Amino acid sequence: MQTGSVQNSTLSAAGIDTLKKSGLDRDAFMRLLVTELTYQDPMAPVDNKDFIAQLAQFSSLEAVENLQKTFEQSAQSMQWSQAVSLIGRTVAGVSEDSGDVSGLVVGAGLEDGKVVVEIDTGDRVALDTIKEVR
Repeated sequence: MQTGSVQNSTLSAAGIDTLKKSGLDRDAFMRLLVTELTYQDPMAPVDNKDFIAQLAQFSSLEAVENLQKTFEQSAQSMQWSQAVSLIGRTVAGVSEDSGDVSGLVVGAGLEDGKVVVEIDTGDRVALDTIKEVR
């Protein structure tokens, strides 16, 4: 009985990028790996080194993704702290609705995933568009 073999199937960095862009997650990667092992040629199985390399790449990908999430959460937390520290101070910045605005910061919040401050004029200014703090 002839069976097809899977040759040189180690997942490269380019392959990982392709998996990420295609929306495949850790479960899809594991299903792919199990399928590869299921259909490999029994007379020429995947080399242990290749198998370990694939698992190491998978672990690295998962660690990088977790680290990225942690950095994003940390950055947003820092921005939140900065916005709260501006309460009671006068700022000048750019509002999406009104253009250049200035006023006393009366509050802070999240809007569309961005940290914003609210000034006494009712305008909301994204933290990254603040030009001056007095």
